[in-house]
Amino acid sequence: MLSNTLSRKAVLLAMLTVTSGLPLSEAGRSAPMLEPLPITIPCEASTEEIRDTLLDVLESGVDSRRPALVQGSGWVPSLLQPDLIEATLRIRSHTLTVRIHFDKKQVRINYYDSINLNYRKYRSGAKNIHPNASKWMLNLRNMLQIAVSRLCSNRPLATETQPPSPASEQSLINCTLAQIDGMRSLGLSDNQIEAACSN
Repeated sequence: MLSNTLSRKAVLLAMLTVTSGLPLSEAGRSAPMLEPLPITIPCEASTEEIRDTLLDVLESGVDSRRPALVQGSGWVPSLLQPDLIEATLRIRSHTLTVRIHFDKKQVRINYYDSINLNYRKYRSGAKNIHPNASKWMLNLRNMLQIAVSRLCSNRPLATETQPPSPASEQSLINCTLAQIDGMRSLGLSDNQIEAACSN
């Protein structure tokens, strides 16, 4: 009886693996989703300049370990509105789509859709997804942060710079307390975690 039950479980797991497109070792693997914090734009720049910078980096790619541009980021961008880019990353049978909202003050990356990444949203509002998806979104944030830094490197600072609101201070606290362990479990370095939590 016990071996019969184990055989059924093995068959069900194998069926899950085949239908999900994930390797057997990763079938059903998910963790709390870590959505990237907004990127502050510290300089004077038009929305057109910001849009062009974001599209250029998505089409070209930036390697955060080297200052030079590298060929291809893997993300395929599509301009949906003057202030909204949809970017899709396809890796083997997995697809992650994010929406990038931007204005003169900040860039926000939000999860939009996925295929074969075990996404689930609970009634409480909590979201789970395959850990690689969170890693890919954080890598995208780092890539866009570098592009924004380059855009602002020889420009005057924004004149309307205001101290952070209590809500943004709270999100930094939440990031520090609630997300730091998740980022470490994804293998991010302390410098990457600090960059992700600083804006």
